[in-house]
Amino acid sequence: ANGLGHRGEMLVKKFALDFPLQGEQKLAVTCVPHGNYAAGQAIVIYTDATVALGTADAAGTRRFGKDASVNNSAGTPLTGVRDWKLNLEWVTANASDRGSNFDLEIATQMQYTVEIEFAWDAADTTLTAIRTAYNAHTALTSMYFLDGAYADSGSWGVKFDAEVTKFAYKGPLKDLQMYSVTLEPRGQSTTLPTFVTI
Repeated sequence: ANGLGHRGEMLVKKFALDFPLQGEQKLAVTCVPHGNYAAGQAIVIYTDATVALGTADAAGTRRFGKDASVNNSAGTPLTGVRDWKLNLEWVTANASDRGSNFDLEIATQMQYTVEIEFAWDAADTTLTAIRTAYNAHTALTSMYFLDGAYADSGSWGVKFDAEVTKFAYKGPLKDLQMYSVTLEPRGQSTTLPTFVTI
């Protein structure tokens, strides 16, 4: 059978990891045509007359969202965390020209944001510290955001000094009081964003 699609070099613009308290870890990827493509690798509409069923994927090791962790500088997990997301996205420059029928983009800077949900607990000293950092515009130093536990060899993620840029409260009628927190890398910090494998 014929297969119709697009072929050429692509830029991975967005790489978003979702770690729900219940369910499996999820990944969402956005790709766009790359502006600095190699010779012969421009994006084109492509018909492949040799499309056939491929080999089945090998069994993988899926991880539950609950396995992922948000940790302080000592590697201690923040146990009050419910769902959280790690969003990695390139800021891009538009590199389109008249030689292509497609928008072309070139990566310039990477944006990191972490979105965390907490169930409100007045006795949770970590949540109180995050609220204090938000109000005082101070950093949460050397935070680890990992797809596994800090204590587990092979856990992957990012580490950086975090600025609390959002601290939002929600008080639903029939559910727990919740806080939604957004963390981003802090400017002029000691620990710049770094990918880490424990």
